Amino acid sequence: MIDAEILETSRMDEPDVELLADLLRHELLDVFGYREGGPPAAAPSEGALPRTAMGWAVVTGEQTEPYHQWVVRVENAGSTTSTGVAGEHVDLAGHDSQSRVYADLPEGEASSRRRKDALAGQVADQAVSADIYITERPYLLAESTWNHLEVPVMTTVQAIGPIGLYLRAQDEFLLAHNISVDRAGFYFLATRELLPESWRWFSAAVRHSQHTNDGSFEALAGSLLDRVSRAIEARDAIHVALNQRPLSGHGADLVRSLDTFLLFLMGASDVAARVAHHVLELGGSGRSAGWQRERWLDKVAAQCPDLATVVSPDTPAWHALRILSELRNTVHGEAIRGLAIMSRTGPISTAVRIPRGQLREILPSVVELGGAHAWGLASNGPDGTLADAEIFVDGLLNHLMPVLNELMRRTPVELLPGSNMQPEDAYPPTDKPFYSERNRTRTRLQLGL
Repeated sequence: MIDAEILETSRMDEPDVELLADLLRHELLDVFGYREGGPPAAAPSEGALPRTAMGWAVVTGEQTEPYHQWVVRVENAGSTTSTGVAGEHVDLAGHDSQSRVYADLPEGEASSRRRKDALAGQVADQAVSADIYITERPYLLAESTWNHLEVPVMTTVQAIGPIGLYLRAQDEFLLAHNISVDRAGFYFLATRELLPESWRWFSAAVRHSQHTNDGSFEALAGSLLDRVSRAIEARDAIHVALNQRPLSGHGADLVRSLDTFLLFLMGASDVAARVAHHVLELGGSGRSAGWQRERWLDKVAAQCPDLATVVSPDTPAWHALRILSELRNTVHGEAIRGLAIMSRTGPISTAVRIPRGQLREILPSVVELGGAHAWGLASNGPDGTLADAEIFVDGLLNHLMPVLNELMRRTPVELLPGSNMQPEDAYPPTDKPFYSERNRTRTRLQLGL
């Protein structure tokens, strides 16, 4: 369900609203609009969604006694269902004078606004049974003691991520309402958006390979982009597995995708090191290259101290690579395991258990990069420390993309024979609409990154 005002034509110049409207047009989604007073009677369409493509949830009349209920009419695809929502939470919201939301309004008006917000939430939760309620109502978005809604309440930007993930899980990769790409194209475009330094870095590799008439170096550099792309795809698979019912067999999917995510990210890091090895002419095949290998890094520092400084001990990059390296090494020993966590008060959830040996190694770096809570780590008695895989994976990706970007930026690829770098090489090509800023931004929004 979505507050219909969000999709008004006047807001279509906002990138997030425009993208959300495009996604909501997809036939796999059932969309219900809501506004006080119901849909405008005279308008055949509302904003970006055709009237026939959006159902409506309409509160009819006033609150009834003695059960403090509202009747709600839910319309969709020519059918109408009448249902009701209980009003006790709406009454509680009206009396919630301790809330700072609407504190700038007279109490009578503030109470009315809180009641309207709470009623909208109850309609989404009870009448529509929505999977997501997209709204900008401040009282619903604020932390409220009365709020026991089961429906997730999200802003426009917050909703794009799970909606995009749902569509990708159905093999629908959208750049616009009527423009889709294949799986590989979507993730490659997202990689280019997350690694803007790759334009200059990879252009030099291509020209160097053309100059030497040997495509092996271009293939090496291109494998970094491919591995990041596949890591992002594995990250999607992790999120999909986490949104399945625990104990349904998807725990194996989660762990398998997590291993894939770690392996490909580590592979991308190693490729960046091998490219630097070649650019700096450090000799040999480059198999010794690695950002956490001290002897090799000493050689880098002698040739290009600015590059070596990125991963100096105790820098954020050093800590991020340490976490990645230690967790990747679980493929050689005790594996990360998926666990279903039982709760007395909430639903069963899925977490992953990090082996104790790796945990000891990464904890100092976790502390330096925000602490256990920021990484979704929590102690769970005899099971040891568990990680909320969703938080942990996104945290690792968000730390490592800037690291790879900076390593690319400081690698002096201009030294490569035949690179002949031009200023425009540092930016996406203007003659290829696929790489437009609009398309790149839309992939990032859909990934929620």
